[in-house]
Amino acid sequence: MGTKDVPAVVDHILNITGRDNLTYMGHSQGTTMWAAGACLLPDFYNTKFNGAILLAPPISMIHMDVEVMRLTSEPAFMKELFELFYNENILNLIPYHK
Repeated sequence: MGTKDVPAVVDHILNITGRDNLTYMGHSQGTTMWAAGACLLPDFYNTKFNGAILLAPPISMIHMDVEVMRLTSEPAFMKELFELFYNENILNLIPYHK
């Protein structure tokens, strides 16, 4: 999506508007699409975008060197956190290992 869909839509928008570049705003999966595209097609993304606003990126910090950051991505930690704030129906949606 970041190497095919986003570039196709951006080229279409720029063609219609006559502008040289635009600002991207993505939410959740949209942030992943933009980040993947920017990594895989840096020349395109550097010329077509003047900035990006990335909201609620679906990332994991499971491989962080900082232990407290890594723990926040552990499924068991997430289960405990949700147990504090939500009811049992929500917990059934969260995958975790015992």
